This record gives sequence, structure tokens and C-alpha cells, in this order.
Amino acid sequence: LCIWLPWGAIAVWTHAPVWEYQAAILATSTLLAVGVHQQRVLVVRKLQSERVRRTHEMATLEQRLRDVRGTEERFRKLSEATFEGILLHRDRKILEVNTTLTETFGLLSATARGMDLLQLFDPESHELVLAKIGYQEGTHFEVRGVRSDGSFLALEVRARALQIEGEGGGVLAIRDVSNRHRREVVHARLLEDLRRSNQELTDFAHVASHDLRAPLRTIGSFSEILIEDFAENLPPEAREHLGRITRAAERMDRLLSALLDYARVGTRGKALERIDANAALEQA
Repeated sequence: LCIWLPWGAIAVWTHAPVWEYQAAILATSTLLAVGVHQQRVLVVRKLQSERVRRTHEMATLEQRLRDVRGTEERFRKLSEATFEGILLHRDRKILEVNTTLTETFGLLSATARGMDLLQLFDPESHELVLAKIGYQEGTHFEVRGVRSDGSFLALEVRARALQIEGEGGGVLAIRDVSNRHRREVVHARLLEDLRRSNQELTDFAHVASHDLRAPLRTIGSFSEILIEDFAENLPPEAREHLGRITRAAERMDRLLSALLDYARVGTRGKALERIDANAALEQA
């Protein structure tokens, strides 16, 4: 008699004594118990391995989820901390905005999401905005924006086209440059005032030098005539006075000529060159 089992076999002679049958039965029971134990061990090991694998996968997924959440949190803080308004759009529909953008336009985040991005810009600028936001390599332009209260803003915009969920979209970075524009207007006005003031000064210096030099030449000429024609009939003190008048007229003429040259320095000045300042000091 031969008893076959999946994990072994027992052969027993059919004409063997009873005790051999009993031994065979005991051996078979033992083999069965060993086999069942082995199968149980295999099943337990498999279950443990599967549990370990699932635990590892869950831990990996949880770590990835934490990483994604951390990345999102860092990106959110970065977008909120920037000085530029940022919006993400798809087919002109605003998907996401940061706090700077809502503060710039006087909007609520919930209100801004879902808006047509063209609502943020002056209607006269819509054609320009639509042309610029389609550039894949990005572009930069200035345009006029509209706040929620209807007031206008001077905006500096950087735009880049993106594919969002398989559809056309993009991102806009918007900076309010209204203060800079106001400063530029004030600066231009000041420059114009300065240019006009300089022109008036030049005109005044020209008129003053021309009109004042004419009577000085008359004074000098008549002083010289008096000295030449009547010097013999004048006392020495009178001749000295006439000489001083002539020298003063000549000096005044030189001063007026120098004043005119000084007024023309900005427009008709010569190339700068190194000079001896001691000579000017000595003359003064």
C-alpha cells in the first residue's frame, strides 16, 4: 500500500502486521500536520509580505502627498509675497489670482475667479491685450487697466501662453506703475519749466548785454572825446574823473559780454578743457 501526499509518500506492505499500519497512519497524520503548518506559514508570510508592501506603498503615497502639499504651500506663499499681481487664465477665463492682483484692482478672489480677463483692461486696449497674451515665448507691454470702481491704472504686464488641461491658456504678471507714470509727468513738467526758465534767462542776458552795452559805448565814446578835445582846458582832477569814467565803461562792457557768454554756456559752450584757476583768481 502506498499513500501519496503533496509533500511526501508512505509505502506500506499490505500483508504487514497491524503495528505497521498504525505506524503508517501516524506517519501520515504527521505529514498532514507538517504540510498544513507549512501551508499556514506560507500563507502568513504572503499576507505579511502583502501587508508590508501595502504599508510601504501607503507611506510612499502619503510622503508624495505631503511633498505636493508642501510645494503648493510654498508656491502659494511665493505668489502671495510677490509685488506683482498674478493670474492664471484659460481661454480668457481667470482661474486663479493672488492677493496682490485683487488688491490692485479692488476685487475679491471669489469675484475675480471666473471673470473674463479683458474686464481688467480699458476697452481701447483689448485688441492689444489679445494680441500679446498668445506669445509662447512671453512678451512685455504697458496698458491701461480699470479698477472695480471705474478708475484707471497704468499697468506693466508680462504675459506667457501656456497649455492648461489641454486647452489654450496662460499666465499674466501685472504691476501697477501709476505712481511711476505720475512721477514721469511731474518730471517732464519740471524739465519743461527748467527749459523755459533757461531760455528766458538766455533771452534776458542777450537783451541786457545788448541794450546795456549801447549806452556804455556812448558814455565811453563821449568821455574819450572830452579828454581829447578839452583836456587842455580841464583841470587835472576833471581829467582824472573822465579817465575813470572811460575805464569803468570799458569794464562794464567786459562784464556784460562775459554775462552773455555765461548765459550761452549751455547752448553754445565750447568743449571743456583744463585751465589755470589761479589766473581767474588773480583777475578777480
